[in-house]
Amino acid sequence: MRLLKLDGQGEPKLTGDLLDTIPPYAILSHTWGYDRDEVNFDDLTYGSYKNTAGYAKIQFCGEQAKKDEIEYFWVDACCIDKANHSELSEAIVSMFDWYRNAVKCYVYLSDVTGSRINHHCTQCWWESDFRTSRWFRRGWTLQELLAPTSVEFSSREGELLGSKKTPKVLGEEHPVTISSVSNLALTMKGQGRNIEAVKLMSECVQLRNRVLGAEHPRTLFSSALLTEWQGAE
Repeated sequence: MRLLKLDGQGEPKLTGDLLDTIPPYAILSHTWGYDRDEVNFDDLTYGSYKNTAGYAKIQFCGEQAKKDEIEYFWVDACCIDKANHSELSEAIVSMFDWYRNAVKCYVYLSDVTGSRINHHCTQCWWESDFRTSRWFRRGWTLQELLAPTSVEFSSREGELLGSKKTPKVLGEEHPVTISSVSNLALTMKGQGRNIEAVKLMSECVQLRNRVLGAEHPRTLFSSALLTEWQGAE
Protein backbone atom coordinates (compact mmCIF):
# COMPACT_ATOMS: atom_id res chain seq x y z
CA MET A 1 0.00 0.00 0.00
CA ARG A 2 1.28 3.44 -0.96
CA LEU A 3 0.10 6.65 0.64
CA LEU A 4 0.24 10.32 -0.24
CA LYS A 5 1.66 13.13 1.85
CA LEU A 6 1.71 16.88 1.23
CA ASP A 7 5.23 18.27 0.97
CA GLY A 8 6.38 21.69 2.21
CA GLN A 9 4.83 23.38 -0.84
CA GLY A 10 1.50 21.61 -0.34
CA GLU A 11 2.06 19.23 -3.26
CA PRO A 12 1.06 15.53 -2.98
CA LYS A 13 3.97 13.09 -2.96
CA LEU A 14 3.84 9.29 -2.95
CA THR A 15 5.47 7.23 -0.24
CA GLY A 16 7.22 3.97 -1.03
CA ASP A 17 5.28 0.72 -0.80
CA LEU A 18 4.42 0.29 2.90
CA LEU A 19 4.48 -3.36 3.94
CA ASP A 20 4.50 -3.61 7.72
CA THR A 21 3.63 -0.44 9.62
CA ILE A 22 0.89 1.67 8.04
CA PRO A 23 0.56 5.15 9.61
CA PRO A 24 -2.90 6.67 10.23
CA TYR A 25 -4.39 7.90 6.96
CA ALA A 26 -7.50 9.42 5.39
CA ILE A 27 -9.04 7.93 2.26
CA LEU A 28 -10.98 9.37 -0.69
CA SER A 29 -14.20 8.06 -2.20
CA HIS A 30 -15.16 9.63 -5.52
CA THR A 31 -16.58 9.11 -8.99
CA TRP A 32 -14.24 8.62 -11.91
CA GLY A 33 -14.19 10.87 -14.95
CA TYR A 34 -12.58 10.18 -18.31
CA ASP A 35 -9.13 8.57 -18.08
CA ARG A 36 -7.52 11.70 -19.50
CA ASP A 37 -9.01 13.73 -16.64
CA GLU A 38 -7.76 11.51 -13.81
CA VAL A 39 -4.37 11.81 -12.10
CA ASN A 40 -2.79 8.36 -12.29
CA PHE A 41 0.28 6.76 -10.75
CA ASP A 42 2.63 7.88 -13.54
CA ASP A 43 1.30 11.44 -13.40
CA LEU A 44 2.15 11.63 -9.69
CA THR A 45 5.51 9.95 -10.19
CA TYR A 46 6.64 12.31 -12.96
CA GLY A 47 4.85 15.45 -11.77
CA SER A 48 2.54 15.90 -14.78
CA TYR A 49 -0.75 16.38 -12.98
CA LYS A 50 -1.45 20.02 -12.11
CA ASN A 51 -3.46 20.73 -15.27
CA THR A 52 -5.51 17.56 -14.91
CA ALA A 53 -9.18 17.99 -13.93
CA GLY A 54 -8.95 15.18 -11.38
CA TYR A 55 -6.26 17.01 -9.41
CA ALA A 56 -8.93 19.04 -7.58
CA LYS A 57 -10.21 16.06 -5.59
CA ILE A 58 -6.70 14.93 -4.67
CA GLN A 59 -5.91 18.43 -3.47
CA PHE A 60 -9.19 18.47 -1.54
CA CYS A 61 -8.39 15.17 0.19
CA GLY A 62 -4.89 16.27 1.15
CA GLU A 63 -6.00 19.64 2.49
CA GLN A 64 -8.93 18.15 4.41
CA ALA A 65 -6.67 15.51 5.94
CA LYS A 66 -4.26 18.26 7.00
CA LYS A 67 -7.13 20.16 8.67
CA ASP A 68 -8.02 16.98 10.52
CA GLU A 69 -4.36 16.54 11.52
CA ILE A 70 -3.97 13.37 9.47
CA GLU A 71 -0.56 13.37 7.80
CA TYR A 72 -1.18 10.75 5.13
CA PHE A 73 -4.01 10.10 2.68
CA TRP A 74 -4.91 7.60 -0.04
CA VAL A 75 -6.55 8.05 -3.45
CA ASP A 76 -7.09 4.98 -5.63
CA ALA A 77 -6.57 6.80 -8.94
CA CYS A 78 -2.92 7.58 -8.25
CA CYS A 79 -1.80 5.33 -5.37
CA ILE A 80 -2.19 2.10 -7.37
CA ASP A 81 0.09 1.31 -10.31
CA LYS A 82 -2.59 -0.13 -12.59
CA ALA A 83 0.01 -1.19 -15.15
CA ASN A 84 1.18 -3.74 -12.58
CA HIS A 85 -1.53 -6.42 -12.80
CA SER A 86 -0.54 -8.26 -9.63
CA GLU A 87 -0.56 -4.99 -7.67
CA LEU A 88 -3.96 -4.09 -9.10
CA SER A 89 -5.42 -7.51 -8.21
CA GLU A 90 -4.07 -7.29 -4.67
CA ALA A 91 -5.49 -3.78 -4.29
CA ILE A 92 -8.98 -4.89 -5.35
CA VAL A 93 -8.98 -7.71 -2.81
CA SER A 94 -7.60 -5.41 -0.07
CA MET A 95 -9.92 -2.48 -0.77
CA PHE A 96 -12.48 -3.22 1.96
CA ASP A 97 -9.74 -3.44 4.61
CA TRP A 98 -8.08 -0.26 3.38
CA TYR A 99 -11.33 1.67 3.74
CA ARG A 100 -12.12 0.02 7.08
CA ASN A 101 -8.71 0.95 8.50
CA ALA A 102 -8.85 4.60 7.42
CA VAL A 103 -9.19 7.24 10.14
CA LYS A 104 -11.63 9.13 7.91
CA CYS A 105 -13.22 8.65 4.51
CA TYR A 106 -13.95 11.80 2.51
CA VAL A 107 -16.65 11.43 -0.15
CA TYR A 108 -16.05 14.03 -2.86
CA LEU A 109 -19.28 14.64 -4.80
CA SER A 110 -18.22 16.33 -8.02
CA ASP A 111 -21.82 16.74 -9.21
CA VAL A 112 -23.18 18.39 -6.05
CA THR A 113 -22.80 22.14 -5.52
CA GLY A 114 -22.95 23.38 -1.94
CA SER A 115 -21.76 26.96 -2.23
CA ARG A 116 -25.02 28.30 -0.77
CA ILE A 117 -25.49 25.79 2.04
CA ASN A 118 -27.64 26.98 4.92
CA HIS A 119 -27.00 24.61 7.80
CA HIS A 120 -30.15 25.80 9.61
CA CYS A 121 -32.65 24.95 6.88
CA THR A 122 -34.71 21.77 7.14
CA GLN A 123 -34.91 21.14 3.39
CA CYS A 124 -31.58 22.25 1.94
CA TRP A 125 -31.84 22.91 -1.79
CA TRP A 126 -28.83 20.69 -2.55
CA GLU A 127 -30.44 17.54 -1.11
CA SER A 128 -32.10 16.50 -4.38
CA ASP A 129 -28.74 16.76 -6.18
CA PHE A 130 -27.16 14.78 -3.37
CA ARG A 131 -29.62 11.91 -3.61
CA THR A 132 -29.27 11.69 -7.39
CA SER A 133 -25.47 11.96 -7.39
CA ARG A 134 -23.53 9.55 -9.60
CA TRP A 135 -21.70 8.40 -6.48
CA PHE A 136 -24.74 6.35 -5.41
CA ARG A 137 -24.76 4.41 -8.69
CA ARG A 138 -21.27 2.96 -8.32
CA GLY A 139 -20.57 -0.68 -7.58
CA TRP A 140 -18.21 0.23 -4.73
CA THR A 141 -20.50 2.71 -2.99
CA LEU A 142 -21.82 0.61 -0.14
CA GLN A 143 -18.40 -0.85 0.67
CA GLU A 144 -16.93 2.64 0.95
CA LEU A 145 -19.90 3.78 3.02
CA LEU A 146 -19.96 0.90 5.49
CA ALA A 147 -16.31 -0.02 5.92
CA PRO A 148 -14.87 3.21 7.42
CA THR A 149 -15.88 4.34 10.90
CA SER A 150 -16.07 7.98 9.80
CA VAL A 151 -17.49 9.02 6.42
CA GLU A 152 -17.96 12.69 5.49
CA PHE A 153 -19.71 13.97 2.35
CA SER A 154 -18.45 17.13 0.67
CA SER A 155 -19.57 19.17 -2.32
CA ARG A 156 -17.30 19.87 -5.27
CA GLU A 157 -16.35 23.12 -3.53
CA GLY A 158 -15.13 21.09 -0.56
CA GLU A 159 -17.96 22.17 1.76
CA LEU A 160 -19.12 19.62 4.32
CA LEU A 161 -22.66 18.36 3.59
CA GLY A 162 -22.92 15.81 6.37
CA SER A 163 -21.68 12.41 7.47
CA LYS A 164 -23.06 8.89 7.23
CA LYS A 165 -24.46 9.46 10.72
CA THR A 166 -26.48 12.47 9.55
CA PRO A 167 -30.09 11.18 9.36
CA LYS A 168 -31.07 13.11 6.24
CA VAL A 169 -28.05 12.00 4.22
CA LEU A 170 -29.03 8.42 3.44
CA GLY A 171 -31.99 6.19 4.08
CA GLU A 172 -31.60 2.42 4.14
CA GLU A 173 -34.73 2.04 1.99
CA HIS A 174 -33.43 4.30 -0.78
CA PRO A 175 -33.50 2.20 -4.02
CA VAL A 176 -29.85 2.92 -4.71
CA THR A 177 -28.93 1.84 -1.18
CA ILE A 178 -30.63 -1.52 -1.68
CA SER A 179 -28.93 -2.03 -5.06
CA SER A 180 -25.59 -1.19 -3.46
CA VAL A 181 -26.17 -3.82 -0.75
CA SER A 182 -26.76 -6.40 -3.47
CA ASN A 183 -23.71 -5.32 -5.48
CA LEU A 184 -21.45 -5.46 -2.43
CA ALA A 185 -22.74 -8.94 -1.56
CA LEU A 186 -21.95 -10.11 -5.10
CA THR A 187 -18.48 -8.56 -4.87
CA MET A 188 -17.76 -10.31 -1.58
CA LYS A 189 -18.99 -13.61 -3.01
CA GLY A 190 -16.63 -13.19 -5.94
CA GLN A 191 -13.77 -12.63 -3.49
CA GLY A 192 -14.60 -15.85 -1.65
CA ARG A 193 -15.88 -14.04 1.45
CA ASN A 194 -18.91 -16.34 1.67
CA ILE A 195 -20.05 -15.71 5.25
CA GLU A 196 -20.03 -11.93 4.78
CA ALA A 197 -21.75 -12.28 1.39
CA VAL A 198 -24.57 -14.43 2.80
CA LYS A 199 -25.12 -12.03 5.69
CA LEU A 200 -25.29 -9.01 3.38
CA MET A 201 -27.56 -10.72 0.83
CA SER A 202 -29.88 -11.70 3.69
CA GLU A 203 -30.14 -7.99 4.60
CA CYS A 204 -30.83 -7.20 0.94
CA VAL A 205 -33.68 -9.74 0.82
CA GLN A 206 -35.22 -8.26 3.96
CA LEU A 207 -34.98 -4.71 2.58
CA ARG A 208 -36.45 -5.64 -0.80
CA ASN A 209 -39.21 -7.66 0.82
CA ARG A 210 -40.14 -4.67 2.99
CA VAL A 211 -39.88 -2.05 0.25
CA LEU A 212 -40.87 -3.91 -2.91
CA GLY A 213 -42.83 -6.91 -1.64
CA ALA A 214 -42.06 -10.64 -1.54
CA GLU A 215 -43.24 -11.27 -5.11
CA HIS A 216 -41.27 -8.48 -6.78
CA PRO A 217 -38.76 -9.87 -9.35
CA ARG A 218 -35.82 -8.21 -7.60
CA THR A 219 -36.85 -9.71 -4.25
CA LEU A 220 -37.25 -13.16 -5.82
CA PHE A 221 -33.87 -12.86 -7.54
CA SER A 222 -32.10 -11.92 -4.29
CA SER A 223 -33.92 -14.72 -2.43
CA ALA A 224 -32.85 -17.28 -5.03
CA LEU A 225 -29.22 -16.16 -4.79
CA LEU A 226 -29.33 -16.31 -1.00
CA THR A 227 -30.76 -19.85 -1.05
CA GLU A 228 -28.09 -20.95 -3.52
CA TRP A 229 -25.29 -19.44 -1.45
CA GLN A 230 -26.58 -20.93 1.79
CA GLY A 231 -26.77 -24.36 0.16
CA ALA A 232 -23.15 -24.10 -0.94
CA GLU A 233 -21.82 -23.44 2.57
